[in-house]
Amino acid sequence: MADHSHPAISLSMARLREAEALVKEARSHLFPQAGYDLSARRYADNPGLEGYVDYEGKEQVSAGLSFSWSLYSWNRLTNNVKAEEHEKIARKWEMLRVREKAIHEAVAAYWTLASTIEAKHYLGMTIHELKLFQETAGSDLQKGSANVLEKDVIQIEVEINKMEAWLGTLDRWFGTAAQGLAIAIGQPARHPRITDKIVRYKKLAISYSDCLAAAWEHRAELKASAARIKSAQLQVDISRRLNWPTLSLFGRGELTEDDYTPSQDSTGMIGISLKGTLFNGFHQDAATARALARYEELRSEHRLLEDEIRQQVYSAYLRVKEAYRQLVRYRRARRTALEKLELVRSGYAMKVSDVEDVLGAQVERRFRDRDYIFTKLNLLIALNDLNFAGGTRIYDFSRHVSENRGQKRAVASRGGEKGRHTENGNED
Repeated sequence: MADHSHPAISLSMARLREAEALVKEARSHLFPQAGYDLSARRYADNPGLEGYVDYEGKEQVSAGLSFSWSLYSWNRLTNNVKAEEHEKIARKWEMLRVREKAIHEAVAAYWTLASTIEAKHYLGMTIHELKLFQETAGSDLQKGSANVLEKDVIQIEVEINKMEAWLGTLDRWFGTAAQGLAIAIGQPARHPRITDKIVRYKKLAISYSDCLAAAWEHRAELKASAARIKSAQLQVDISRRLNWPTLSLFGRGELTEDDYTPSQDSTGMIGISLKGTLFNGFHQDAATARALARYEELRSEHRLLEDEIRQQVYSAYLRVKEAYRQLVRYRRARRTALEKLELVRSGYAMKVSDVEDVLGAQVERRFRDRDYIFTKLNLLIALNDLNFAGGTRIYDFSRHVSENRGQKRAVASRGGEKGRHTENGNED
């Protein structure tokens, strides 16, 4: 949907249509140019013809057709057509990059939505568990249980309020991401509904050199820049031959209706011409210098673009590695936090642990849930950025989405939360 409906795509398509029109305009000069003229005259006084012809009136009407055809122009016309064709190719690649950016924005917004939904789900469960524990701890406090202090029961209320306040932040993130996705897919009037409620990822093994090779092969800006360099090179050749002669075929036919007697009612002629410029104030030199400067400018921009792409790919690759390493650690930390929570809960029932221990473990679980969920999102965002930097599907999100639907149903059918899900067949 983003590929077809992102608002930036219509702008790039308009630029492409403009380039196509410029190609047609350049090609038109390769064909014969035909024109016509019509005129009617009425003389205000005697034109002085009485001594030569029998003059009867003052009106004269004439019509003429003319044509010219450039036979040879030292390739100026054909090079101009080629230059415009290269510009059209450049704008095609630019439109492709705009489409890639639209998909990049849509993917980021989509998985941000999924991450926010997952975070709200975990946070809601934590709040619910804390409220149940608050009731239990309050009842034990009234009974005078040794492992319950009033300050700890009050602290439970404080933590519940802090977590409920965090729900508002998640709602804001959800609204922002939903609006971004709606704009990307061309439906800004309403928030789209997504099918993935859990952020998932699949394994990817790829080296930096592979990513960089993909960028050299697929980055649309490089191809657009190369096309513009070819166009500029042709413009240099055109400028250098600007004053060179042009060999043309031309002709004209004319029909005249007047009141002269006798009169020559029609004339016609055809000829060939060789026209050039001897001096025009060094215009050719200036035009050539400008074309050469433009050519060198584009070549320099191309080299800078290569350096920029190399840096973008390397940064994106490092972010993927960083996100994955963080994810491994946060996943272990979350698993440990869940085990600790189960332990102190069991200990509270046996009066081995107190309210502060359970509350601390519950809050710790909440932070580890947050770290784990958003590190998963960071990994997908980094993979999305790596795709954008590489200009191709280094990580295939399309296949990933279709796989998730079956995985999600499998997770839902098992039940039994305890904060655990299945990713790539492994328990997290």
